[in-house]
Amino acid sequence: LVAIVSCLAAAGPRVLSDINARQLDFVLSDLSVTQRDIRATEQIEPASAFGQGSILTFDGPDVTWAPMRQALDRLMQSQPDPLRSVLEPGQFYINVADPIPGPNDPDSAIADYDVQFRVDPLLRDLVTLVEGDWPEASLPITNELIDDGVEATDPADLPPVEVVMTQEAAEALVWKVGNERVLGPARVRLSGTYVANDPADPHWAQSPFGADFGTFFDGDRGTQGKTAAYLAAGNPGVLFPGSSREVYTWFTLEASTVTSDDVGALSAQIGALTAAKVTLIDPATAGPDDTVRTFVPRFGTEIFDTLDDVTGQQRATASILAVISAGPIGVTLAVFALGGTLLLHRRRAALSLASARGSSRRQLGVLLGAEAALIGLPAAALGYAAASLLITPAPSTSVGPGLAVAAAAGLIPAGIIGVSTLSGQGASMRLTRSDLGGSTRTSNARRRARARVVADAGIVAVAALATWQLFDRGLTGAAVVTSRVTEVTARRGMEGTAGVDPLFAATPLLLALAAAVLTLRLFPVPMRALVSALHTRRGMTPFVGAARSVRDPAGGLVPALAVIVGVTVIALSTVLSSTISADAERVAWDANGTPIRLSGPTITDDLVETIQAVPGGRGRPRRTAGPHRQRGEHRHRHRTRSRHLRGQRFL
Repeated sequence: LVAIVSCLAAAGPRVLSDINARQLDFVLSDLSVTQRDIRATEQIEPASAFGQGSILTFDGPDVTWAPMRQALDRLMQSQPDPLRSVLEPGQFYINVADPIPGPNDPDSAIADYDVQFRVDPLLRDLVTLVEGDWPEASLPITNELIDDGVEATDPADLPPVEVVMTQEAAEALVWKVGNERVLGPARVRLSGTYVANDPADPHWAQSPFGADFGTFFDGDRGTQGKTAAYLAAGNPGVLFPGSSREVYTWFTLEASTVTSDDVGALSAQIGALTAAKVTLIDPATAGPDDTVRTFVPRFGTEIFDTLDDVTGQQRATASILAVISAGPIGVTLAVFALGGTLLLHRRRAALSLASARGSSRRQLGVLLGAEAALIGLPAAALGYAAASLLITPAPSTSVGPGLAVAAAAGLIPAGIIGVSTLSGQGASMRLTRSDLGGSTRTSNARRRARARVVADAGIVAVAALATWQLFDRGLTGAAVVTSRVTEVTARRGMEGTAGVDPLFAATPLLLALAAAVLTLRLFPVPMRALVSALHTRRGMTPFVGAARSVRDPAGGLVPALAVIVGVTVIALSTVLSSTISADAERVAWDANGTPIRLSGPTITDDLVETIQAVPGGRGRPRRTAGPHRQRGEHRHRHRTRSRHLRGQRFL
C-alpha cells in the first residue's frame, strides 16, 4: 500500500503538470501574433540631419538603428524569469509620415490606393529581390531643408526618393521598376520589387501590407488598395523635410516554452511590464548623432485574458482532482490505521511479555515505529522510483511535492503505530470485552463514551461549518487591492497561482467523516429493534449475533469511514468520467471543424455523395439530439479557423 501511494503521489503532480503544459501550449498557439506578442507604438521626433553637402546620406541599418537595438535588448535582459526566457529579441520598424494617396494608372484595376512609407532594418533578411535593386542609402534633401523645416514647393524639381515594394503591389498598380510617381510632397522612384521568403512569418502580421497588397472594395469608389513602400534600411525615417516618424516595436512570446507552473508569475511580470511607460532612450544620455533621442513607449498585449482563462481552468481541474483525491486519501489513512492495529494484534504476545518485564510505552512505541519505518520507507522509495521511470522527465516544480508526499506515505504507518502504542493501546494486549468488567472498567468506558460524544459532536459541527462557509463565500476568495497598478499585478499574481482551495478540497472528506459518525451513532437503533424481535424466537444464533453487534461491535469509525468514502469515490468517479467523456466528444464536434460545415435535420444520401465528391470532402451523416426544424429546412454553419487543424477532419 505504501508503494502504491508513493507512486501515485509522485506521478500525480507530474501528470497534472504535463496536462496543463499541453493545454497552455494549445491555447497560446491558437492566438494570433498580434494577440500574443508584447508590442508598443510611439510617435517620436522627426529625424535630424545627417551627412554633409546637398545630399542627405546615412549609414547602414546596423549603425543607424544601433541605439534602438541596444535599448530593446537591455529591456529584455532586465526582465525576470520566466518572462525573460520566453521573450525573443525585440523587433521594430518605422512608419514615415502618414499614408499618402497615389495617382492612379489608367491601365490599373485599382481605383485609389494609399502608400505607407516604411523603414525596416530586417527587410533584406525577410524578402528576396525579384527585379531591380535596393534603394540607395541617400536622400535628395539638403541639410538646410532639414534644419529649417522648409518644404519644397514643387516635388517634381527634387531628385526622386527610391523605394521597393512587393511584386504583387507593383503589378496591381502598373508601376514598373525605374518609373517615378509624385506622392504628396515627395517624388518617388520604384527601384525594385520583392517577394516575401515566408508570407506566414509572424513578422508580417506586425507589418501590415509588407508582404502582400491589400485590396478593399467600396461600392461608391471602386477597389481601394493599400501597400507599404520601403525606404533604404538605414534611412533614419526621412521622406521629406519634417516628415513624422512612428515606431512600431514588439517582443515575440515563444508560447511553446511557457510551462504551466509559470503562468502566474508570467502574467504578473507581463502586467508589471505593461503597467506604465518604459524609458528606453533618454534624451539626457542620447548622443548628438543618435537617430532616436527620445523613446518612451508603453507596451501592451492581449494575452492577459487568455492567461487568466487558462489559470481558471487549471484551478478548476486541480480543485476537482483535489476533491476526488480527498476520498482515496481518507481511505488510505483509514487502511493505514487498520494495518497498524493489525500489526499490534500480531505482536500481542511479545508486547504483553515486554510490558510485564518492565518495558515502558515509549520503548514499545519506538520499537514498533522503527519496524514500521523499516517496512514503509523502502516501499516508498520503490514507489517513487517506479513513478520516475514511468513519467519522465519530471517538471522541476512537481518533484518536491511528490517526494514529500512519498516520504510521508512511508512514515505514516510508523507514526500511527507509535501513537497507538503511546496512547495505551500497546501497553496491555490482553483480549478483553468492552461491555464486561468491574466498576473501574465501567467508569473508564463511561469516560471514553463521553469523550466520544464530544468528538463526534465536534466532527459534525466542523463539517457543518465548512459546508456553510463554502456555500457562503463560493469556491474561491477575492482579494481587494486599492491601487490600480497594484491591483493589476496582484490580481494576476493571485489568479495565476493554479493552487487548490483547501476548504473546497477538505469539505467532502469532512462530510464523509460526519456521515460515518452519524452512521455509527444511528446503527444501534435498528439493531436493538432487531434484538428485541429475535429475543422471543427459539433460535439462539441470530439473537447472539445481533446482541453481540450491539454490546461489543467489531467495527468502528475507521472501517466505516473507509467503506463510506470508498463507495462515494467510486460513485463520483463513475459519474464524472461519463460526464467528461460525453462533454469532450460534444465539444470536439462543436468547437473543431473544417472551414465549411453543414448540419440540419434532413441530410440525404444524395447530399452526402455530393459533398464527398467535392475535393477535400470527407463528410458522413451524424445524428445529434436537438430541436428539429420544418421539413426541408437546412441550417448552414460556416466557420473559418486560422489555426491548423493538426490532421483532424470533421464535417
